[in-house]
Amino acid sequence: MLGLLPVILALLFCGSAAAQQIDLTGWFPFNPTVAVSAGSAADASDLLVDVAGEDPAQVIDRRGFLMTASDGHFYFANTGRRARFFGTNLTFNTCFPPNADAPQRSGEYTGQVPLDAADQLATRLARMGINLVRFHHMDSGNRPRGIWDPAYPNDTQHLDPLQLRRLDYLIYQLKKRGIYSNINLHVSRFFRSGDGVAEYNRFLSSDYNKGATQFDPVMIELQKKYATDLLCHTNPYTGLRLADDPAVAFVEITNEDSLLYSFRNGRVHYDSARPETLPPYYSAELDRLWNQWLVERYGNQAALAEAWRGAGYDSGNTLSNPGFESGLQNWSQNRQGAAQAAYAAVSDAYDGRQAARVDVTAVDGTNWHVQLLQRGLTIETGQRCEVTFAFKGTAGFPINVILQRDLDPWTSYATIGNFTATGQWQVGRGSFRSAFSEPGHVQLVFNIGAATGTVWLDAVTFGSITPIGLAADESLAAGTVGRPPVSDLGRYSDARVRDVAQFYFDTERDYFDDMRRHVRNVIGAGALVTGTAPY
Repeated sequence: MLGLLPVILALLFCGSAAAQQIDLTGWFPFNPTVAVSAGSAADASDLLVDVAGEDPAQVIDRRGFLMTASDGHFYFANTGRRARFFGTNLTFNTCFPPNADAPQRSGEYTGQVPLDAADQLATRLARMGINLVRFHHMDSGNRPRGIWDPAYPNDTQHLDPLQLRRLDYLIYQLKKRGIYSNINLHVSRFFRSGDGVAEYNRFLSSDYNKGATQFDPVMIELQKKYATDLLCHTNPYTGLRLADDPAVAFVEITNEDSLLYSFRNGRVHYDSARPETLPPYYSAELDRLWNQWLVERYGNQAALAEAWRGAGYDSGNTLSNPGFESGLQNWSQNRQGAAQAAYAAVSDAYDGRQAARVDVTAVDGTNWHVQLLQRGLTIETGQRCEVTFAFKGTAGFPINVILQRDLDPWTSYATIGNFTATGQWQVGRGSFRSAFSEPGHVQLVFNIGAATGTVWLDAVTFGSITPIGLAADESLAAGTVGRPPVSDLGRYSDARVRDVAQFYFDTERDYFDDMRRHVRNVIGAGALVTGTAPY
């Protein structure tokens, strides 16, 4: 944040043609590493108090806790004055600068950190007009990077006393200057063997258990324990629990964590080929919660089947020569740029006598520079459409499948998916609900110019389908009603799709409501409580 202004200026001026047209006479370079002198023209610390000459060390307690009003704005409880914030992040070890009571330990930092680092930092932020600091990624690891005690390497349940003392002192120094704090709870915590978290080591370390943290009861209890341990301890410099200090303006439950977002990105179903998806235990747990949610909503199989009933029709396969039994007839071969490929119908087939084989011998970085496609297809608005095909190829060979207009401007109508070949035949499938009508001018395209290698294609189908409500082999009583992945939603009735989205929304909302109750009602924190979710 301290270096943000010159970056903004560079983006606005130096990187554009406007830079040549702006008169910079009288401008001076801004170096954020140079301290702002007290009382100078650049000193903006007066913005942190309400009236000139007010003691900044008293202003936060005088104002009282931050609150929201019906107009959607922030106000201070005691004064009724509108609150505005200009904030920055502190991350990882910068949340815990050593001080005289918690000095630097050997090996913690490169070089010696001054014992008044927190004082210097708070002063600098105040003079830059910053009045809110977000404590981010505190849960990322053991001291000195994070808040966990290195004496307990196998769990994330013990706060390090030195780090707590350092955090307390920094919050105190910020408060003395009229600067508020935003405490983040779950950000980059990665559970360990001693935490009692099932399959803890099957999550990607960069994902921080996200998605599962919003429905797994063990993870939720661990988050509550951390919130309690952190917010209920007393800051020795203020004499207040963090929960009771109006200087703590915000508590963020979790950072960029959303079950709906995980669903949208296809990560809520275990897939052994995609390590970013939920591990098997959590995928099965979501299946159980989904079926429980349906029982509570509908009660029985008959009511569910009726609610999910869909309308539509099966067009059958609308492709010509879908199995390449007539060679490559009706299939166009497209090569562009420097890409090189050879096309043939061969007897090594998935189904029937022949399959298409494409040998890609040269590529130029554009996957659509080698294509196999069929033109002249039709889609209708609201129609459920499905594409299936069999394929194999050089291990790791990428295949991109799309539907687009077969005339300029080549409008993209649907991405069927991205698939990766192995040496064995497999079946790819993608479905969608069409938002367009295009009679006779749609093409199904296999983009296969991203890499050199060989790919075989066979048994290709495209057509409209009757949407699936409740399938014959699904039983609400037995708990076997499936959670459709986002890539398959086009196969299902509108009512079922709405319920899938509603289930994830309700589960996510219940998590946030439960954590907020814990922070506000159980802990008794006076701060505003929120969470952030990606979109």
